[in-house]
Amino acid sequence: MAWCAENSRPFSIVKDQSFRNMILTGNPERRLPTPDQISWDVKVIVTGAETQIRERLEVRQCRVKSRPQANPPCRTSPAECT
Repeated sequence: MAWCAENSRPFSIVKDQSFRNMILTGNPERRLPTPDQISWDVKVIVTGAETQIRERLEVRQCRVKSRPQANPPCRTSPAECT
């Protein structure tokens, strides 16, 4: 998966016989993912990263809104930002 993403290769490269031969050299029992599996993995990773970024930005925004306090509490959810 990293090879596809880092080198801007389509996920279908894992079906290419030359690619498979190169990857399986030295470890022919290795199981290579399908293009669909790679696509699903990328979606899961991106969704998780988006969620983490969104949560961090919401906490930071909340802290900025509560600046007048001497020691603003660490807020963990947007509902606490009022």
